[in-house]
Amino acid sequence: MTIRKQITTFATIGALNTAIDITIYTLLIWLTAPLLLAIIISTTAGMISSYVLNRRFTFKTGHQPIVRFICITVTGLWVLQPVVIWLLIQLLGITNILGLSIAKLAATSISLMWNFVWYRIIFQGTKKKHLRRSVFSWLRQLGSNQRPIG
Repeated sequence: MTIRKQITTFATIGALNTAIDITIYTLLIWLTAPLLLAIIISTTAGMISSYVLNRRFTFKTGHQPIVRFICITVTGLWVLQPVVIWLLIQLLGITNILGLSIAKLAATSISLMWNFVWYRIIFQGTKKKHLRRSVFSWLRQLGSNQRPIG
C-alpha cells in the first residue's frame, strides 16, 4: 500500500476513533466525571478501536506488536493529550464543555501525528529515515499538484 493510501486509511480510522473518544469524553464530562478519568476511559475506547482497525486495514498485517502499540498509544493518549489539554486550559482559561472539547480535539490532532509515525514503524518495520523520505515525498507531491484558487 502506498504512503498516500496508508495516510488516507489512517485518517479515516482516526476520524472514527476520534468520534468514539470525543463522544465518550464529552458524555463523561457532562456526567461530571473527573477530567483525568474521562480522558483515560475515552482514550482507552479509542485505543482498542485503533489497534483492531489499523492492524487490519491500514497496515494489513498479521504481526501483532500489542505491547509496543500500547506503549506508543498510551504515551500519545495519556501523556501528550492530558499535557496539551492542561496547557490549553491554563493558557486560555477554558472552563466550559465546548472549550474542553475543542482542547481535546487539538490534543487528539497532536497524538494522531505521533501515532501514525510510530505505528508505521512497529507494524511494518519501516525505518525512521525511510519513513521521513516517504512522508516528505508525499507532501512534495501534494504541493506540486495544487491548482490555483479561482
